[in-house]
Amino acid sequence: MELETRALTEPLPTNQQAYRTHHLYVIERWLKKYEILYPKGPVLGFCSGHPVYPRACVQTLHTKERWLREGLQVKAGEVPAKV
Repeated sequence: MELETRALTEPLPTNQQAYRTHHLYVIERWLKKYEILYPKGPVLGFCSGHPVYPRACVQTLHTKERWLREGLQVKAGEVPAKV
């Protein structure tokens, strides 16, 4: 419990590389191929001019084939969130 409290109160990292695998914060530049910020939530600060978002705003995307493999169906006329 003490470690969780300490993790939530730690300051924002000062270099961009630290955001790459940070468990609380993310910079849009370091998102992976199938990740997107939605909703583009509150900006917690800036690092070298890049806005810093909470990691909770990161959503994983799936391809149409992946949806079909899971037994789901894509709605007609639906546009991709990221190309």
